[in-house]
Amino acid sequence: IFSAIAEEMGIIFAIFMILVCLSTFLFIMQEGYYIHDRFYRLIICGIGISYAFQTFLTIGGGSKFIPLTGVTLPLISYGGSSVLVTIIMFMIVEGICMIGSDERYEEYLEERRRYERNRYRYERYVEENHVTNGIITQDTVYLRALYQDLSREHKI
Repeated sequence: IFSAIAEEMGIIFAIFMILVCLSTFLFIMQEGYYIHDRFYRLIICGIGISYAFQTFLTIGGGSKFIPLTGVTLPLISYGGSSVLVTIIMFMIVEGICMIGSDERYEEYLEERRRYERNRYRYERYVEENHVTNGIITQDTVYLRALYQDLSREHKI
């Protein structure tokens, strides 16, 4: 089917079709890279490799680069079971991507909570230690020592 499309539509269209297939493969592999769970990562990478292998067999066979095997071009060739399986593969990838986006959102929330705790601790430290502009000055240290001495003597 690839050679028929290339003949009818031209070489530019064929190159763009190859680039779309390549970018789809790269997108699948990128999503697999960002998943933390190893099981899901292996599923996504397996689906991506399967997609790339199927595309390579079809385009390579059509261009006489490798022997023609009869494997269909994903989402291009006509065949109910081939299109159905390819769509199911993409559905699995998208479902796992949703899990990955939830993981990244949870990491963001945890980082945000950690930032808020540290900011609160820092503000409390600044108030307790009379820090000005984020720097403890020599006068502040002297005044704090003087205040501690006076509070011991006069029980302030």
